[in-house]
Amino acid sequence: MSKEMASFTVAPPDKFSFRPNDWPKWITRFERFRTASELDKKSQETQVATLIYSMGVEADEIFNSFTMTTEARKEYDAVKAKFEGHFIIKRNVIFERAKFNLRVQKENEPVDNFKTELFTLAQHCNYCNLHDEMVRDRIVVGLKDKSLSEKLQLEAELTLENAINQARQRELVRQQQGIIRQEGQMIGTSNVDKIKSFRPKPEYKHTKPTQNSNAKQYSKNADVVVVTYTKEMSVQPNSLFVIVAKEKGIGKSVAKQNLWPKYKELKMTKNSFLEKFILINWNQMHHVHGKLI
Repeated sequence: MSKEMASFTVAPPDKFSFRPNDWPKWITRFERFRTASELDKKSQETQVATLIYSMGVEADEIFNSFTMTTEARKEYDAVKAKFEGHFIIKRNVIFERAKFNLRVQKENEPVDNFKTELFTLAQHCNYCNLHDEMVRDRIVVGLKDKSLSEKLQLEAELTLENAINQARQRELVRQQQGIIRQEGQMIGTSNVDKIKSFRPKPEYKHTKPTQNSNAKQYSKNADVVVVTYTKEMSVQPNSLFVIVAKEKGIGKSVAKQNLWPKYKELKMTKNSFLEKFILINWNQMHHVHGKLI
């Protein structure tokens, strides 16, 4: 191994799992590290040593098992090729193409994720010069949006880049429309709530009661009691009720006055009014008048 010391500002990839299926991804990461850290500008022997060290302890045993000349053991490309031959089993192209052609966009899968997966699958299909066309066709046929799929199939000069761009644009528009609908529903709900919470201002009506009617009347559309004054004291006994204060200090001779101005002045609610006033039959008036007023 080389005695040349190498220090890197970029960290190497994690240790290799030594599972054959993980080799393509791991070696791709290492190649990126090799370029970013400028390892590729160092000696071949240093590059070989860094590769084996980055892989992990088991790499030394595998490396020692290779039948190679002393010079070849110091060449990075030769050692890398040996490791690839060790981990990569000859792929079944028919099976790889079957996986590629069965791949469709999944539910809620972003277009970019779908595209990336197709590119990964196509690497092992040996499409060569037909690579872009096969990926384009797979994107068009495999899109979840069938209306867009049909539209793209009608474009005779459709390219891979154009197909990807149109799929991205349709996805973006769909997301924006969802946001607009959601905000519209929120605004609509808010307006409905405002309408439901609106209550018209109570109307106060002053109506004289007819004979044998109750002096207390309620407004159907208000939260207050509409009260009318009683007729003069000369009315026949038992013909009407009169209104008398329950508590002292509310007003003198309330029963002899028009109560409406007093009620309007006090701005009482239905409950507070009934707590402070009582309806008493005319015959009972003589018994309570002196005590309460």
